[in-house]
Amino acid sequence: MKRRQKFSVWLGLLLLGALFFALSVFARLVFFDHAGFDQKVFMGPLYRFFNGSGLGGLGTADMVSGASVMFQYLILLATLLPFKGMVSTKIVFVLFDYLAALFLYFIVRSRLRKKNIAIFAPLIFLFAPTVVANASMMSQYDSVYTALLLMALYLFIVSLSHGEKDGRLASWLGIGMFSLAFSFKLQAVFFVLPIIFLTLKNKIKWYQLLVVPVIWIASMVPASLAGRSWTSLLLIYPGQMQKIIGKVHCSLVSCAPSLMHFLSDWPREQMKNFSILLAITVVLFLVLALIVKRIPASGDVIVKLSFLSSALVPFMLFGMFDRYFFLADAMALVYAFYFPVFWYIPVVMFASSALIYPNNATGLPVSLFFLSLVMAVIIIIVIKDIFMIGQVVKHQKE
Repeated sequence: MKRRQKFSVWLGLLLLGALFFALSVFARLVFFDHAGFDQKVFMGPLYRFFNGSGLGGLGTADMVSGASVMFQYLILLATLLPFKGMVSTKIVFVLFDYLAALFLYFIVRSRLRKKNIAIFAPLIFLFAPTVVANASMMSQYDSVYTALLLMALYLFIVSLSHGEKDGRLASWLGIGMFSLAFSFKLQAVFFVLPIIFLTLKNKIKWYQLLVVPVIWIASMVPASLAGRSWTSLLLIYPGQMQKIIGKVHCSLVSCAPSLMHFLSDWPREQMKNFSILLAITVVLFLVLALIVKRIPASGDVIVKLSFLSSALVPFMLFGMFDRYFFLADAMALVYAFYFPVFWYIPVVMFASSALIYPNNATGLPVSLFFLSLVMAVIIIIVIKDIFMIGQVVKHQKE
């Protein structure tokens, strides 16, 4: 009788999971025919270029795209699918929504005593309006680097929980995932704070960081073999950074909550340079403060630093788009499930993103200045939480 009841429970859960999975897929399919701005001027032309040129197009792709070569490989992969261009690219991008959701589940499950509660983390993520819209409606691929960074976070947590010797492989794999994320998209640097902290705490050896440039450069080899110059390849990310100042159109300084909204009277070029210097300075100051305060390198602390880093860095930079907080939205979910007292953080993050994403498509009057103020408060709360060593130790003991 007990076996039959247990089987019935598991069958019910399996059917319920299949239902939610089907609903999440349907929510995305609804938008597959929507051709947004990026699809028309960027994704579409790039797909048609590779569909006509094949692998040989990697040698001249810089003529039609300033995106990373790893992203171009994804588009090339999409041309192999038996669907029309827009649908093919969206299918590839959407797959990473589910990869991100899977590792959200693994991360949360590793922390909670009641393991069945962990399933709510990926469900919330998959049905969040901005997550649904990112790939399926806007043809964006923020879930790609987000999924890889969630994998990196999970591996770092595993590494810290198994000790230096047993956790070394996990730390290598974590650095590898970060390297892949960086190779896909420059915005992976938003995850830099936990990487620096773990390195200074000797949980990541300095020589392990060499994996980042090795994988980044290795990712360019196929494009180089196809005929593209190394100068062109190595200048992709510097070129992206130079273009930021000319791309902002939602406001004078940013399409998202940003510290720069408080400095909107400054000249744009001056503001851009100042924001980069400020971000570097604040990150280094925070890391040094963490070391001086002897904050332990634990899974709980890394979760907190992961959210702080993914929210703080884009908040300080000039020219950020609303979707650049996609990673922060995912990390906010992890934060709330690890520390339920901060349940309001993902609520605020997802609400903020939904109001302004994509570019005020909701039609609601939104004050980016006000949302920037709210974001500043969230960041201050998280910084205060991190430096409450007693609270950190309490969570470790639990």
